[in-house]
Amino acid sequence: MDWQSLEVKVTQATDTPCDCCRAVTTDATGDLYQGNDFLAWYSARWSSGHPDVPMIITIYCGDWREGASSDQRWGAQAEVRFGPDGGCTLVDWSDEAKAKISLFTPLGRDDVLQTSYAPEFWSCIDAVLIKDPRLEHFLG
Repeated sequence: MDWQSLEVKVTQATDTPCDCCRAVTTDATGDLYQGNDFLAWYSARWSSGHPDVPMIITIYCGDWREGASSDQRWGAQAEVRFGPDGGCTLVDWSDEAKAKISLFTPLGRDDVLQTSYAPEFWSCIDAVLIKDPRLEHFLG
């Protein structure tokens, strides 16, 4: 699988004023398809007022139909930094975040790296970054 074979369908975005500086924090979501088949959905979070804080993109895969159990679906996160020292890094979920998650299985670095899922995860991240029009100003 490669990012070129994936289609991004933008869904929603929510802008929230930041408590500390009143700049906007954006939470955006979308779906990823391979051909006509649903592959995953994603969320991306960034703040225009905090370029020092990396964007977080979360890829949610598995069975998201109603009634599916949390062990049938999972999520993994990448931290995205822009600029001369930019890049993407697979990150672990914080203990606080994991304690609140009941709808899916949170995957950390060791759960993804060196697995057959890793290429799919990175293809999804690349597709989101390159094909979601809400993110194109970051790549310019």
